[in-house]
Amino acid sequence: MQIEQDYLTPLISAINQIIKVIIFGLVMFLGIDWRIASIVFISSIITVILPKYTGKSTSLKRFTFVENLGKYTDIIYDFFTGFRQINSRTAKQIINNHNDELNNVSSSRYNYGKSKSISLSVNRAARTMVEILGFITVVVLFDQGKVSIGTGVATLGFINSFIGPLEETLYRFTTMETVKDVKNKVFLNYIN
Repeated sequence: MQIEQDYLTPLISAINQIIKVIIFGLVMFLGIDWRIASIVFISSIITVILPKYTGKSTSLKRFTFVENLGKYTDIIYDFFTGFRQINSRTAKQIINNHNDELNNVSSSRYNYGKSKSISLSVNRAARTMVEILGFITVVVLFDQGKVSIGTGVATLGFINSFIGPLEETLYRFTTMETVKDVKNKVFLNYIN
């Protein structure tokens, strides 16, 4: 795991995307329609909270995967450093030990991948919810005669422009949340 790739890069990207979300949010509030912008903004706040909850399970599974991968790497290292000592009595035990650890690594990688997929799916559903709420708000206000068709079309365009950076931010926050336990262990080992 690379802290720069899995933590710092997503953090910087999330900050950039948050700036875009703020800009598009202000344009929607000030330039389009404050009622639609309010609905989109409030539902967006809810979606930004999701990675904190969906990432906890994924973080634990990623930590387990990294731990198992470390154990497997140690076994491979031991195998190669003791290669000359292998004989017919020890070979079967070494192969069994290798297979057990490989199964542990594979299983933990699968569990981590499954948890990450669920987290990303929940975040994607939240994004879709924001789009649907924005669309429903435009339709209701248009039906009541409170916004014109031009305002509605412009709003839907801005919602898509607003959602792109929001989705990127959610992905980055989820990535940072999933690496948190591993990052903390690396920093604690570095400090000690």
